[in-house]
Amino acid sequence: MAINDQLLPTLINAPDFEPEQMGASFWYEAYLKQKQENVELEAKLGLLEKELEQLKEKLNKLNLRSSENSSQPPSQDGYKKKNKGFETKVKKKDKHLACCHFFYHWYL
Repeated sequence: MAINDQLLPTLINAPDFEPEQMGASFWYEAYLKQKQENVELEAKLGLLEKELEQLKEKLNKLNLRSSENSSQPPSQDGYKKKNKGFETKVKKKDKHLACCHFFYHWYL
């Protein structure tokens, strides 16, 4: 008897289900199918674990990189936005006022 993946859960959960009625060949086929699925999943798990280790190593290398040991010059190491505080804005405004004041007196 061939295993139908879609009907199997319905069949097993039926109130009148009796495993003995299915016969030994049915259960053997189900066992072989699960065993094959386990082998495939274990192989996939092994590949994913290797990939995870490679990504962890790559992340550690990137975290250790700085301007001193980077392959790029410091100007190209990555954009770092400078922190503009209140003082910077005030200084710019003061420079503008000083410049306007100078030209105003020079023009007169």
